[in-house]
Amino acid sequence: MNALSQRRRTLLLFKTCLRRIQTFPMSAQSYYRHHVRQHFSAHRDETDAERINELLERAEQSAQWVVNKMSAQTK
Repeated sequence: MNALSQRRRTLLLFKTCLRRIQTFPMSAQSYYRHHVRQHFSAHRDETDAERINELLERAEQSAQWVVNKMSAQTK
């Protein structure tokens, strides 16, 4: 995967996470918004393509876990 498509994937994941957070209860939104921004920012300077893919996969899995958790809590 080239750097441009990794960048697009990263930005898409970041935006998707922020949009999903808007569906969470108000009491949890600021916590998760801060968490997402902090973790994406912490890895902003990563250049190793393999490491970036690992981080993106882990972030996607974590995001899905949190969405499932929040969905279960609101039911």
